[in-house]
Amino acid sequence: MPSIIIRRDGKPAKELVLEKDLILVGRKDDADIKIDAPGEQDEWASIMKLGDSYVLNELGPGGAVLVNGQAVKKRVLKDRDLIVIEEYRLTFQDKREPDEAGGIEAEVAQAEQKLKIPRGAAEPVDPFRSTPAGKSKLVGVLIAALIVGGIAYASYVSYLEKRAADAQAAQVRKAYDDKAKSEAEQMKDNARAVSSSIVKQQ
Repeated sequence: MPSIIIRRDGKPAKELVLEKDLILVGRKDDADIKIDAPGEQDEWASIMKLGDSYVLNELGPGGAVLVNGQAVKKRVLKDRDLIVIEEYRLTFQDKREPDEAGGIEAEVAQAEQKLKIPRGAAEPVDPFRSTPAGKSKLVGVLIAALIVGGIAYASYVSYLEKRAADAQAAQVRKAYDDKAKSEAEQMKDNARAVSSSIVKQQ
């Protein structure tokens, strides 16, 4: 049965066997692992059993929970993972056999069982993984894909910019045409007014 070894500076170590599906780590009285740290943080993390795995979830502010020296928000725990919260050191221990503990090993075993592949049988050769040349070829393919994608994106952006420029030019031309028509109509009205005035004077 997996367990957590709890250590605190200057205090004897304690062991908590993970018999529950949900373990709370915090300052409240109902917490399974009490973190008596200063501040207003009541809940620091939870350890949840999902299938045969145990998942650590950070419940506090980002960066408050470290696993093997790295800040995490969510992590599937493995044997001997060290969880650090304030001055507490929580060591996850999982002494189960790989098939019992779940994870990648168990998934591979289940897949082999379903496909009836005997253990130790030769795996299909992956040309991109088996040789350095294959790895170089894979890198080349990825770089070429990135270049093609970049060119396509740049072309699309250029197309959008051209359409926007054309639309703006069309609006400017329309505005000039409307202004010219308005001025022409005004000149016609002025000419009619002058003609009318001359006729009246005669």
